[in-house]
Amino acid sequence: METAPPTRGDWVYAPLKHAIVSGELPPGSRLVVAAPAPISVAEAEEVYPLRLVLEPWALRGSLAQSDGAHRAEVAAAHARLVEVVSHLPAAEERLLLEAHRAFHAVLLACCPSVWLRRLSSLLADHSQRYQLPNVRYAQRVSDSTVRAVLEGR
Repeated sequence: METAPPTRGDWVYAPLKHAIVSGELPPGSRLVVAAPAPISVAEAEEVYPLRLVLEPWALRGSLAQSDGAHRAEVAAAHARLVEVVSHLPAAEERLLLEAHRAFHAVLLACCPSVWLRRLSSLLADHSQRYQLPNVRYAQRVSDSTVRAVLEGR
């Protein structure tokens, strides 16, 4: 069951972000003040290497601060991701993106560096535009990641 967004801004932002990330709102579509940027291989080639540098660093910091409650949150977020990937129709791609994003956010939640969490979050937001075609692969990767986290590796 989904809850209502906490603010009017969130009420507008969440569906608009989904429409852009999912491609429902095509690049170049006119909005009130902006248009979604085209999907770019060059952007993906910038975003993903940065994520590959920053997220493991943030994850190491998060794991160093992790406790039983955090590991339980990781397990719950992973279970939700598996549930969504396994059981929801492709038409519910927003839920796939949200579950994948939430899993990564929980993994990094205990990182003591605010800047590292912010930058990782920004890069994760930008990379979502490229994830729908790869969501099933991402679920396989998350399986091995959650095993390592729960084992304290």
